[in-house]
Amino acid sequence: MPIAVEPIGYVSSTRTAGVDDRWDDETSTIQLAPGCDPESLVGLRVFSRIEVPYHFHKVDPSGAVKGARHPRGNLAWPLSRT
Repeated sequence: MPIAVEPIGYVSSTRTAGVDDRWDDETSTIQLAPGCDPESLVGLRVFSRIEVPYHFHKVDPSGAVKGARHPRGNLAWPLSRT
């Protein structure tokens, strides 16, 4: 059964290329979608982290790695299934 997902916000960042690594060097912001009540975020400041599911809609799917790989291409690191 298909699952439909409706975004409640959008992420923007300083990154201009569709690369899936080194996000620690970027600054990102989240803008609530129109119709999403800001009151839904009340109390969020007391948490140290939040989980943000995302969809890389500008990345060419043909370049996606679907098998195990060494993190950041470093052969000294064990294979990861990410």
